[in-house]
Amino acid sequence: MSIFLHIFCAFPALIKLNKQELGILESVEEKITVETDEEDFLLEVYPIDNSNNFKFIPFFAKIKSENKTLSSSSDYVVITDFDNGHYEINISPMQINLNNSAQIVSFEHLAPSVTAQLLDKGNFELNIWSENLHFNFPVSEKLIEHKLEFLQSRNKDFVFLSGKTRKNKDYLMVICNYFCNLEIIADKIEKTENEISSLSNLYDIANHGIVQRYELKEKGFELVDEYTVFTEGKPFLTTNRNIIPWAFMEAVNIGDIKLARQYLDDDLNRILSDEHISKYFGDYSEIVWNKYQNKPETLCLIYNGNPRTTKVYEFQIKQNKIYNIVNLD
Repeated sequence: MSIFLHIFCAFPALIKLNKQELGILESVEEKITVETDEEDFLLEVYPIDNSNNFKFIPFFAKIKSENKTLSSSSDYVVITDFDNGHYEINISPMQINLNNSAQIVSFEHLAPSVTAQLLDKGNFELNIWSENLHFNFPVSEKLIEHKLEFLQSRNKDFVFLSGKTRKNKDYLMVICNYFCNLEIIADKIEKTENEISSLSNLYDIANHGIVQRYELKEKGFELVDEYTVFTEGKPFLTTNRNIIPWAFMEAVNIGDIKLARQYLDDDLNRILSDEHISKYFGDYSEIVWNKYQNKPETLCLIYNGNPRTTKVYEFQIKQNKIYNIVNLD
């Protein structure tokens, strides 16, 4: 029985499969599709471009058939089994830092015995000296603007690195007694001496955002509350029947069962409990269109694993309300 491999790559690369050259993938939107009846594969990836700071490393991965599905030997190759003979193979880069020289972005005396230095080594790094001790902390994003602050509170030394990322997100790193207490990247971050709050926009149909609130406790700042809000003040409710299943599944995934119920008809709302709605679909990580089957009004839910697996659901709709949901697996 033939299977279909749909190969995507996050960087320009030449792709080989079982020693056969398949071609070059130049962008994340492009794919190579292979129909085959083989079961085991050797995938070879040869990058064709590098940045000034990083070198992409050629590598290979073994893809094996086990228990009627495929699995990958490499963390850089993620397989999604669409359960109808179609597999997506997504390749991420293996890279090394070529920037051996470090550029000093900032060097500041924050207190009589505390000095901080922000370095650009391709990635950012925060260095702190306190008396005769030296600490360094990797910064997960490069910052286009930044601010360093020192604070003593509750017999603890705090260093705060705040700023903006290249994607215009707010950034905050909290160093408490010279250990990394928090690193937050969000659409909005607010900080006082005893409290930090962040808002992360989910960019979903309903305009959900997640608020996280941290308070200063004995061991530093700790998460004390997390809840969802609507960034536009109220949810956007779609009336497009093609989008309604997607909006419903987004609401379920974020745990907004009240909003999810607005897409169900009266009969389903009457017979389904909140717990049933929240647990019926399981712990899915992603929603995608059912792109490898010609079945309108269906969605695929993706579940993490090696490989990632999918379940297909059909949403039967009348007068812009879902009146039946069928698992097609």
